[in-house]
Amino acid sequence: MVVPPVPAGQVGLGVETVDEMVVDSTNRRLYFSLGRGRSGVRVSDLSGGYQRTIGGLPGASGLLLSPDGATLYVALADADAVAVFDTKTLTETRRYPTGANTCPTRLAWALGKIYFGYGCAAPGFGLGSLAVGPSGGTVSLGLPLGGEYTAPPVLRGSTSSDYLLLAVDRTGPRSSLAPTQVTLLDVSWETPRRLGSDESWRECLGLEDASLSPDGGQFVLACSAIRNDDGLLNPADYHPAYSTADLSPVRRYYGGDTPVSVTTSPDGAYVILGANSVLETDPRVHVVRADGRGIRTYEFPRTARVIRAGVAAGGGTTTLHAVLTDQYGRNPTLHVLSEYTRGATWLSLHAPSTVEGRTVQLTGSLSRQYLDPLTPQRLQVKRKDAVGTWGLPDVLADANGRFTVNDWPTRPGENVYTVTYPGSETLAPASTSARLWVTGATSALTLTAPSTVKRAAKLTVSGKLTITGAPVPPPWTVQVTRKDASGTRTLPAVTASTSTGAFSFTDAPPVGGTVTYTATYAGDSLTTGSSKSAGVRVTHDPTTLKLTTKADPKNWAPTVTVTANLGKTYTNRQVCLYAQSHGEGRRTLKCGTVNSSGNLTATDLIHKRTTYTATFTGDHRHAPVTVTTVVKTPAKVDVALVSPSYTKSGNYRIFHYKGNPVAKSWVSPSAKSACMYHTVQEYRSGAWRTVTTSGCHKLNSSSQGTYTWTGKRKVGVNYRILAKFGGNTASEPTNSAWAYFRFRN
Repeated sequence: MVVPPVPAGQVGLGVETVDEMVVDSTNRRLYFSLGRGRSGVRVSDLSGGYQRTIGGLPGASGLLLSPDGATLYVALADADAVAVFDTKTLTETRRYPTGANTCPTRLAWALGKIYFGYGCAAPGFGLGSLAVGPSGGTVSLGLPLGGEYTAPPVLRGSTSSDYLLLAVDRTGPRSSLAPTQVTLLDVSWETPRRLGSDESWRECLGLEDASLSPDGGQFVLACSAIRNDDGLLNPADYHPAYSTADLSPVRRYYGGDTPVSVTTSPDGAYVILGANSVLETDPRVHVVRADGRGIRTYEFPRTARVIRAGVAAGGGTTTLHAVLTDQYGRNPTLHVLSEYTRGATWLSLHAPSTVEGRTVQLTGSLSRQYLDPLTPQRLQVKRKDAVGTWGLPDVLADANGRFTVNDWPTRPGENVYTVTYPGSETLAPASTSARLWVTGATSALTLTAPSTVKRAAKLTVSGKLTITGAPVPPPWTVQVTRKDASGTRTLPAVTASTSTGAFSFTDAPPVGGTVTYTATYAGDSLTTGSSKSAGVRVTHDPTTLKLTTKADPKNWAPTVTVTANLGKTYTNRQVCLYAQSHGEGRRTLKCGTVNSSGNLTATDLIHKRTTYTATFTGDHRHAPVTVTTVVKTPAKVDVALVSPSYTKSGNYRIFHYKGNPVAKSWVSPSAKSACMYHTVQEYRSGAWRTVTTSGCHKLNSSSQGTYTWTGKRKVGVNYRILAKFGGNTASEPTNSAWAYFRFRN
């Protein structure tokens, strides 16, 4: 028998020890109890992911799923109770006390009740039951077992013969060599009754695990040592099975020495044996049919150890779950073992390292774990090359598993051949690959084009195709495309010279902008294709765009009419108008299609110098263009005489002749730090005549300024004052209106 390695992949469980494991196929979970002296149940998905720990469960030991999978029962050896969990929500719903100092550990279903092995220390080990009802649980202790047990009995029930209960004394490991206590009970009586004698399995010493078949027809033991017919002890190298009808030996299941685990598939068709094989080879999990015929073996590293009762089979799947530790019993890991109901197969495939464009032959073999007669098996073949993956004709493996693949690879470079055995009812699928290198010809292209041309002007693009390696027959056809703003167009193909590889073509690009010409040689089954591109800048036809404004430049805050006029274009008749007042961001006035005269008009209200912009984004033939113009507007200037005290007479303010009039001026929009000038005039000889012109008075941060007139004055003479704004980058120079005043005694 040849044993392939266990599939790669193990998951650390993140705990120090694992006491029991149970598979919840309905909710796709695994549960791991942590054992006495610890608290909690570790939970994961079926692959060992999404791990978490349910705490608050002192001495969590035995685990039991209800027949419908809706409830998980946990024996709490350090809390004298059985905890009940909803498997959908993982919340604890009840906790049933089992009595002081009972230390329940192992659980089993039988005839609607939960039976549990209990006992904190010898000689107080016994069997109890828990009848669960709507109003609570009824606990019975001290049920008959027969014989003295050295530990709380391990219990196993049967799904079909649900009146049967198997109780065994876990006396392992082999070093103890303690005789095995096994009791088969009929729990259909008010007080469970023992069935038959326990003498027939006295050959088993150092018991580690037991399994009761789903139909109740037999039970299988995992024993550390076996007493032969002469009474001599030998290391166990098989798992003995016994009939439940008369307790007689019925079969030996061989699966390696030092058995530590045994379980049965949910349908009873397979028996799964766990052995650490410390005397032979490596720790292993061995799967046999119920009749003893070998199906599959999973081997593990020699330093690993299968824990007692460490293998479980979930309902409705072909996957096993095994828990192993290191050789010191630490660092438990989960191993997911697939396809346990079908024999392991594996493929080998051999290929030459290099071929040169000719037929290639690959040879291989299909092997299986148990060398039963093998009928010819159909194998699927695929080839993956630089282009893709191709299905090839199936091949047959003969009765010895040998097969041959013949092919003509169509692409140079690395070719990967994959042979797959899809499996059968009794054999698992397998797949393998082999690589080989196919040499052929390679091609390369160069391409040259003018850097710039006018739109619609004729140009010539030239290139060269170079082929190296295997000879390639003519013609050497080169495909050509042109890509511009309107899309990609295929141009007439050209033929490269087989002597020089040179080729050329002409074109008149109709669209402005960047135009890319691409030459492509497709290659063939043994020649790599190649491609090369060259870019040309095609200038657009010029575009005429005019921008005019209309406004009264003397008015403050005038309304401006802005008009753009677009000349001839190809397809695009869209223009956008923008305004940007001094010190502000750009505003969109209007975007739209020009009218039949080419005009687009918008209005704008401004308070300071504003730049207007018209843009045209261009089209396939005409260039984009932007034009600007500036509209200037005067500032708003006000002046008022504010002190000293005065009286009023019409438009005049009357000051005492000893007071110096103070004029206050304002400028809008804000002109902080700009210069303000003041002019004072008096009326004499029938006209206004200037008597004072001030220098620069800077406006404050509020765009305000003051001026005090200290000049000579006459009582009864009319005066007036004017504020002059010198202008800035935002506004044109502006004068205020006159403010009138005179003096009195």
